[in-house]
Amino acid sequence: MAALRLMCSSLLSLNFLTKAETAIGGRRWRKRRWAPIAASKLFVVRERTPIDPEEYEELKVRYAHYRTAVRSIREYFKQELLAQTSALTDKSHMEQEEKHLAQCLSENERWNRESAKFRQAREVIFEKEKQDLELKQLIEIEEQQEELHEKLRLQVLKTKDESKRFVSPENLENMIEVALNQRSIYNFAIDPEGNRFIEQADGSTVVQKSGNEDEDGVHRNPEAETLESRTALTKE
Repeated sequence: MAALRLMCSSLLSLNFLTKAETAIGGRRWRKRRWAPIAASKLFVVRERTPIDPEEYEELKVRYAHYRTAVRSIREYFKQELLAQTSALTDKSHMEQEEKHLAQCLSENERWNRESAKFRQAREVIFEKEKQDLELKQLIEIEEQQEELHEKLRLQVLKTKDESKRFVSPENLENMIEVALNQRSIYNFAIDPEGNRFIEQADGSTVVQKSGNEDEDGVHRNPEAETLESRTALTKE
């Protein structure tokens, strides 16, 4: 059974190799280098290919003409190269080359002068744009400083105005009385219009319109503010 399986696998591999060789184009198995000459060709002597005498003589003549033409062309090229080399070393040719070089140098200098003019004009424009940009930046900085100074001035004025309501030794007793009579209510609801619904101690609700609010966001009792104003008037 094992031998049969081995034979089947060998046949399948052989079939696969044959198909692969056919797809690639086939392979030609050549004789090894160390293999001797075949017995059928061991004493075989190849006969010389016959040559037509007339054709041989004609080919000799034509080959002679070809070689003569090639030699003449080579000599012609050698003479031309020698003539060019001697012309390059000639005095008149050297003077012509120096003149051409001087013309090239003058043309190059002219191009350099034109490029320098364009470069200088471009640098002037660039310098002017740079100065304008710096001036614009300085103006913006001055405007920002002025805005900052104005903002600080308004803040100082606001602080001075608020300082009138600060607690001092002169109005200490008055502020204590106002604080004792003042009632801050934090238990309230607010609607989209800003009105406050304040719950009183007896369970009732008082509607406070928007606007009766201190800067700190705490609702103050209008009755306490009225009492504070009366006390201030009485002391005056």
